[in-house]
Amino acid sequence: RYCSSPLPWIAVPTTAGTGSECSKNAVISVVSENGFKKSFRDEKLIARHIILDPELTLSCPPKVTAACGMDALTQLLESYLSSKSNPITDALARSGLEKIRHALPEVIADGSNLKAREEMLYASSISGLTLANAGLGVVHGFASPIGAFFPMPHGEVCGTLLFEATRINIHTMLTNEPNNIGLQRYAEAGRILTGNIQLDDHHARLKLLELLEAWTQSIKMPRLSEYGMQKSDFCKIIEHISPSSMATNPVDLPQQALLQILENRL
Repeated sequence: RYCSSPLPWIAVPTTAGTGSECSKNAVISVVSENGFKKSFRDEKLIARHIILDPELTLSCPPKVTAACGMDALTQLLESYLSSKSNPITDALARSGLEKIRHALPEVIADGSNLKAREEMLYASSISGLTLANAGLGVVHGFASPIGAFFPMPHGEVCGTLLFEATRINIHTMLTNEPNNIGLQRYAEAGRILTGNIQLDDHHARLKLLELLEAWTQSIKMPRLSEYGMQKSDFCKIIEHISPSSMATNPVDLPQQALLQILENRL
């Protein structure tokens, strides 16, 4: 018999990445050559109470900590750039990015840093709120088919693609849509993540790209080929990107741009 009123549940995350405790989203997947990765949503998946205890994340291994942290960063940045963002999600995303600025490198350098663990839990949970209310972008568009066809953890997909996706988004807007508000938002994200509010828009975007590339390298985000991907897989991946997952990317990307993102991280 169907139960319309399940028991209330309490969410106690032990990683800082998805922010799923703050949304009604869940994901099911089967990883194989013909695999799938699908999300579904229901009001009954909303936690009654959420406990963010940084001590529960202290045993999280460095590799998992890094991948989860890059997932949270990607969710905050993509929701801030989303075409469906609003003043509330903007304010939340900015607060999460401000925390990640210091906390992400610190928690990777020293996993016992309780303050950094606390700030990453905050940023992760906030990213769950912003993605649920504003949507995401091209990185998460790729994440679904890549996670379905290859045994690559979601956080590593996000971490390895974020710099290139950001670079391609900015280049496409500068070339095709120079008045796109996304260019201003990328610049503001650059000022937040570098802590330099004096940067003009052009240099803020450059510094954002430099920072994302540096983090990708220092955190040692794996190349796509490390999980068995080849160039011959690119078209299959792009064909399986859900249109809805790309709908809130700040700019429409042609297939060549999508191919370039994958090739540059192969």
